[in-house]
Amino acid sequence: MAAKSRASARERSPLDNPWVRGVLVLAAFAALAVGFAVVDLDPDLAHVDVRVLSGSEQGNYHAVVDRMAQEAEDHDGMVDNVSTRGSIDNVQQLAAAQASCDVKFGLAQDGLPWPDDAGLDLVARLPRPETVLFLGQQANTIEVVADLTGRRIGIGPEGSGTDSLARQLFASRGLQNLDVTLVNMPIADQLSQLKAGTLDLGVFVIMANAQAIDRAVREEGLTIASFKHARSIAEHLPIVRSEVMPAGFYDPFLVLPQEPRNVLVVDTLLVGNGCASRAETMGVLTLLESVYPDLVAHNNRTPNQSGLPESEPAQVYFANGGPELLDRYVPWLANVIPMANLIQLSLAVSVLLNLMTLGHKFRLWRIDALRVGLENRLQALFGTAVSEKVKEHPVEGFSAEERTDLDHLIEDFEALRVTCRQHSLSWLVPMGQEMSYRHQETLIIERLVALAEFEERLKA
Repeated sequence: MAAKSRASARERSPLDNPWVRGVLVLAAFAALAVGFAVVDLDPDLAHVDVRVLSGSEQGNYHAVVDRMAQEAEDHDGMVDNVSTRGSIDNVQQLAAAQASCDVKFGLAQDGLPWPDDAGLDLVARLPRPETVLFLGQQANTIEVVADLTGRRIGIGPEGSGTDSLARQLFASRGLQNLDVTLVNMPIADQLSQLKAGTLDLGVFVIMANAQAIDRAVREEGLTIASFKHARSIAEHLPIVRSEVMPAGFYDPFLVLPQEPRNVLVVDTLLVGNGCASRAETMGVLTLLESVYPDLVAHNNRTPNQSGLPESEPAQVYFANGGPELLDRYVPWLANVIPMANLIQLSLAVSVLLNLMTLGHKFRLWRIDALRVGLENRLQALFGTAVSEKVKEHPVEGFSAEERTDLDHLIEDFEALRVTCRQHSLSWLVPMGQEMSYRHQETLIIERLVALAEFEERLKA
């Protein structure tokens, strides 16, 4: 009796009712539609709201972050450009802000003395390096390192990035024994003393096209030193590279400088302090890439010799060539999915794949049903649905009404062929199931060829 009761219960299960099953299927599709509705198919950067340490308002760092801020505003994001005293100040502020996280990123010159255990990481290298310029009234006479002997050289404010790089440079092999006098002073004073001749040389770590340098060369008559062995200097100080500044860089008409200059360059880094989320890091990199389109290629081909660990989200960004789909469309989800939730994620993917398979089978069933319907019309018109017999069907006695039916039948077969091809390319089709559509398309094309040949005979 118990077994009969259980059998009866199974027979009376609500799932046996086709209406109930239909409602459940519709509910599943509705849930999937709601899920897609919360995904922004036109992603923005509204999740980016960060403060970035730059530099002086007249400097290149400030200009770069300004461009990022403008891009962020255009995409509903927010970047607050924080003026600072430069690279060293940025590093110190980033390290001190780890408790409050009021700032999360900053620009800094490569090769700085990073604080121990500060938790800083390398987010990106800017593709446009800064140039290490030796300026002076007679700097164009300097060709080798030995020409620096006995010079009085300005190296920027104490504790600045220029000061740090210059002291590393003059402590490197071949330069540590030069009898030079290094003087710290503000950049404006350094330029004034160079113009007055009370300072032999001044070291500037700056963008080569900076307005102050352009004016110093074009209007104030300062010249640029060139080192024949710049590559050798860079070999012993890995944070710098050698490049050639072309003649006429500042003025092609007056040809300033008059000869190509062998100079050193140093990278600018975007540094983080670990406070930013994965989505914020991805967003900031997206903004930076809008300023420097070759950002990804430059970071992929340039080894990290800064001494800082690389940011994990940044590694993903550069390896992927940009943000991944999850980071682009649902950044909040990318922030909250840890490894422990991968099982749930796998289950969700499995459900999605099953729904895709269901949609695929439904489409395939509809195509087959429509094809059979057209073949029934073909049978009614020719007395057969076999392609070879349709080709051989006599044209005599084919009425005008039958000609109209023939035209409509060809149009409907062609429309079904197009639909079949579109469905075969759909993302709903599971991998390897395309052949089911190809089979249907082959049957449709056979009928179309037979009808076309018969129509040609009919016209002839």
